[in-house]
Amino acid sequence: MLRITPRIGITHMPKFPQLLLKCLISGSLLRGPEISKFEREFANFIGVKHAICVSSGRRGMEIILKSLRLKKNSEVIMSAYNLKALVPIIENLKLRVKFVDLENSTFDMEFDKLRKEVSKNTKVIIIISEFPPD
Repeated sequence: MLRITPRIGITHMPKFPQLLLKCLISGSLLRGPEISKFEREFANFIGVKHAICVSSGRRGMEIILKSLRLKKNSEVIMSAYNLKALVPIIENLKLRVKFVDLENSTFDMEFDKLRKEVSKNTKVIIIISEFPPD
């Protein structure tokens, strides 16, 4: 079963800003003892076995999709209003992108249209959502 972790603000992680600052000062943003320590402590904080740092959100999404070991032509459904950089990542993995229109008032995917697009080949639904301002 997929575990969904809600967004966690940096204010909830008192040790992590210090570790990140050490990484920035050392110049080792993706490797090194500070990153390894950060990954271990962050994984422990959110209650999972492993966490990895990546260079960008695009790279993170690529790793996530690769880790799912999806068959060629598996469908990935996403909003028609999306991060355009995700489309080539999905296509390079030999997956098919399907777009769903948005609700005018929320800019979220229209649920009825989403339901119609889901098929036996649908393996991933990427939801891009903006949180309303506080």
